[in-house]
Amino acid sequence: MYIFVTYGTKGWRGVQERGLAIANYFKKDEVLFLNGYDSEFIKKRGFKCKTIDLSLEDPRRIKFPKNTKAIVFADLPTNELFNLSLFFAAKKKKVPVVICDQIYRRGQIKEGVYRNLIEFSELFLLNGLSFFKNEETRKIKIVPPLPEYSPSLNIKADLARKYNLDSKKIWIFVSGYFEPVYKMTKKIYPLLLKKKLDFYFIICGLSIKKPQKRKNQLLLPYLPQNEFLQFLDAADLFISKFGYLQILEALALKTPLIVAGKAGFVLKMEILDKKLRKVIKYVQNEKELLSEILSIIDSPSKRKKLLKEISKLHNGEMNGAKVAADYIKKISSPTLPSFKRKIFILTNKEFKQAENVILNEKYLYPLVLILPVSKPGPKLHPVKRPDEDCLSLQLQEFFFQQNEILPHHFWHIFLFSRRKYDGFVNIFPWYQAWINQLTFLLRESDEIWITPKAKYLIANLLKPFKKKVRVKRI
Repeated sequence: MYIFVTYGTKGWRGVQERGLAIANYFKKDEVLFLNGYDSEFIKKRGFKCKTIDLSLEDPRRIKFPKNTKAIVFADLPTNELFNLSLFFAAKKKKVPVVICDQIYRRGQIKEGVYRNLIEFSELFLLNGLSFFKNEETRKIKIVPPLPEYSPSLNIKADLARKYNLDSKKIWIFVSGYFEPVYKMTKKIYPLLLKKKLDFYFIICGLSIKKPQKRKNQLLLPYLPQNEFLQFLDAADLFISKFGYLQILEALALKTPLIVAGKAGFVLKMEILDKKLRKVIKYVQNEKELLSEILSIIDSPSKRKKLLKEISKLHNGEMNGAKVAADYIKKISSPTLPSFKRKIFILTNKEFKQAENVILNEKYLYPLVLILPVSKPGPKLHPVKRPDEDCLSLQLQEFFFQQNEILPHHFWHIFLFSRRKYDGFVNIFPWYQAWINQLTFLLRESDEIWITPKAKYLIANLLKPFKKKVRVKRI
């Protein structure tokens, strides 16, 4: 049994599509989907599917079928709380773990989120173009665009006959299901007509039942994947939203593209590899879109230069879903990396002073006590005052700059009252449980890093663990 972990809802089907594309190369009776949110999309494809509650779960409560060969996450398990617990349950039960995602730039696999997930998984599959191939390792494999499709030299002529188009004209293919992109293209269409260029606007993904031809336009409903790729292959220019998998497909088929509209929270031009930024044209309004279209279709020399750069990025290979499935079927036995569990205990603004230590140390658990401290000096003293500068900090100051695609932060913070420790009166029934929590963390750690100020505060708790204590002056 191969377990595919997905989630999706209307307008957010990318993770489900990836899981389904790969699962199609397995027998249906050996696949089970664990899916969050809307599962009808998967069930209609004929796969067994269990809808899961994506809230946080104790990994110890999660069970797998006895014959589970691997668990395949169709995107990063850190994207949903339950999926992260599922990931740890698989590691505990020695079930091989496969993670699927995209590669956006060279060196990405060395960044924290990717590096740590790779270390804890058996196989990491990254959708990308062939110029990323040198990023591969024993665990990491670069997978070409997923669809099963072979480029054709005659595809433009074939589609021209089918839709009564002129194959000698410039074809501008638009993925119109994303409303902002469609609105932009509608506004610039009359402006392009004034330029007296021989072109067609071919817009797909519209809410119509059958194709409609209007002068220089061909309007199309939602297209099946293969026909979408045929138009993408035949087009002289592709305009789409900032969807990375569509970007990969266009570049793999050697089609120049313009990305229009607002970028996502993570996926922005600046995170992409410089070779991708060189060939992808990004616009945010109609004026920029018109300018980029004209620069590509109205200048043969610029277009030729652009196509030359695009051709360097990929070897033409498609059918990445089958490539991924073949890798999964050969998955290795599960392993666990060796590491030390280190806790770092600090007070007040010391977390800012320790920024470099926290950023550069793997698997470090930072615990910060924000509380009144003894005056006038580091040792305990009856007079205790709050650190007012620390109390005026904003939460975003805990988000250290990492210059990575996926910033990753974790803090365990205890915020006390301004006057000594009066706040404990609010949790009297929980006081021993709170002490137990701290003691548990100290006991479970392999090393206890602590600043001198923090050491004075919890010296009694540290006594049973003094061999593990490392005082850090920052």
